[in-house]
Amino acid sequence: MVTVSLCVTVSSDSGPVTYALVGILSKTEHVDASQRYKIKNIIKHPEYKPPMRYNDIALLETESQMTLSDKVVPACLHVDMSERDERALASGWGATQNRGSSADILQKV
Repeated sequence: MVTVSLCVTVSSDSGPVTYALVGILSKTEHVDASQRYKIKNIIKHPEYKPPMRYNDIALLETESQMTLSDKVVPACLHVDMSERDERALASGWGATQNRGSSADILQKV
């Protein structure tokens, strides 16, 4: 699973990340147990240095294999780098305004 390092950096009040929820569109949505995966390992980009936003990416290794669905899909990249003008999609619950609170509904750009 791919995420941002900021979301898995341990803070004094939240503790370490121990599980991930997948396939949900709203943070208030009921979560089925099949959408919850225990985190086995967190691999942050070695050059991520908060509070800078450069290299803010991390991989989450889960203890069990994820079940794919219409809402849970692999992040695939073309191996042919000649396709540089293609569009990409990013999604998340980040702040929608500078210093604002995080969104409740999944956002995409």
